[in-house]
Parts: sequence; structure tokens; C-alpha cells
Amino acid sequence: MEPLRAYSARTGAGGHLARWLPVAGCLLAAAGCQNGRQLQTDLYHRELRQHEDEIYRLEDYVEEYQSIVCSQREEIASLKRQLAAPRAAATGAPSSPRLLQPEPAGPTLAEPAVK
Repeated sequence: MEPLRAYSARTGAGGHLARWLPVAGCLLAAAGCQNGRQLQTDLYHRELRQHEDEIYRLEDYVEEYQSIVCSQREEIASLKRQLAAPRAAATGAPSSPRLLQPEPAGPTLAEPAVK
């Protein structure tokens, strides 16, 4: 303490410095805590923006693949109509998707006769 008194005796402001130093330290510490909270908040916001970007990217993929599936379904339906047209012309029946049911493969089985 003696060096502090000697300093304050020479400058005349040492007493004020000694009183305000803890207050200034507390203010700086509080400001540092606020800065830490702001940094944490900024990190959360950045992470939320990244998740939001990822969601939009995935939604774009879903739309793209849905359009691909729709176009493939249309192509399949068109091909089924093309396959049904020659069969309908040969049998004289109207073309319909029901004609595309698979034909039974192999011989037809008859019930055995009991003697």
C-alpha cells in the first residue's frame, strides 16, 4: 500500500483511480458478457440461416423430382395407349388401359374328371 500512497501523493489522483478501478473492471466484465451473448446469438442466427438454405434446397429437389415423376407417368400412359391401340384394332374392341392386363402364360388347366 505504501507505493500506492506515494503515487497518489505525487499525482493527487491515485485515490480516485483506486476507487474507480473496481467499478471500471465490473463494467468491462459486463460488457464482455454482453459481447459473448451477442456472439452466441449471431452463431444461432447463422446456423438458422444455413438450415433455412438447406430446406429451400431440398424443396427445390422435391419439386424437380416430382416434375420428373409426372413426366415419366405421362410417358408410361402414352406408351400404354400406343400398345392398346393395335390390340383394340385387331379385336374390334375399344382401346382401354384394361386391355393391358398381363395375359396368363402357359396352358390353361382343366379340372380332372372323376370316374
